[in-house]
Amino acid sequence: MYNFGVIMYPFERYMKKLKNYVKYKARPKGSITEGYVAEEALTFYSMYLRDVSTRFNRPDINEDAPFPTRELHVFQSVCTLVSKSVATELNHVLRTKVEWFVLNNSPEIDEYMTEFTTVMPGNDLQTTFPNWFKKKINQLRLVDESHFSLELHALANGLTFANTYTSFIVNGVRFVVHSRDTRLATQNSGVSTPGPEGNMYCGLPEEILELVYLSGCKAVLFRCKWFRTDNQCRVTKNNITSISTQNEWYKEDQYILATQANQVFLPSRPV
Repeated sequence: MYNFGVIMYPFERYMKKLKNYVKYKARPKGSITEGYVAEEALTFYSMYLRDVSTRFNRPDINEDAPFPTRELHVFQSVCTLVSKSVATELNHVLRTKVEWFVLNNSPEIDEYMTEFTTVMPGNDLQTTFPNWFKKKINQLRLVDESHFSLELHALANGLTFANTYTSFIVNGVRFVVHSRDTRLATQNSGVSTPGPEGNMYCGLPEEILELVYLSGCKAVLFRCKWFRTDNQCRVTKNNITSISTQNEWYKEDQYILATQANQVFLPSRPV
């Protein structure tokens, strides 16, 4: 069983801070007092400084990127990359899968999906809609190219290439992939996201995938290993919910948009 609540130890953390004030080990209490008073005075002075980097105006270590000026929902799902990008070749099956995920999570094209089901009833939406949508948008763009949405055109024509990363910052939190997380002393790769019916999905990110489209449009996806969180596989005690990582869930539906990810404590080894 693993805990995935947000666990903090404020007293132990603060003790570590106080111990760092000790510069003269023969008089630890005096050193702590002197260091505390000095920091308190400097903190007070820094509140009145202008155009100087202080603890009150310096950017957060996990500061989000500026909100993208994109119209489509999926192209607003971007992150701050903090690792080296690796170009990735997607086979036909995987490419089709991620492109459909992006299309299916684009509420702006619902009217086109409705038109498709009306014009071509009985056809499978996932396998036949992408090609129909591409032809439809390209024909509309030929009619009125000057006023046509470049983002909609990029979405319809699919991704041009993909990159993978091992670490990203999104929603003010730094995420790393599970394979990298296992080599660290602390774990922070646990991901949770709310389901359509209000239930919570929890898992570990195995891949951070950046999809690059035409006109510089980008979408970032997390491919996660999901664990069962139904009543049979979870226990809540002292406001901490524990789940079993022995039972995987949604093996064929592993992707979420990066902006849908919330961080939980889900370590790679027992605690």
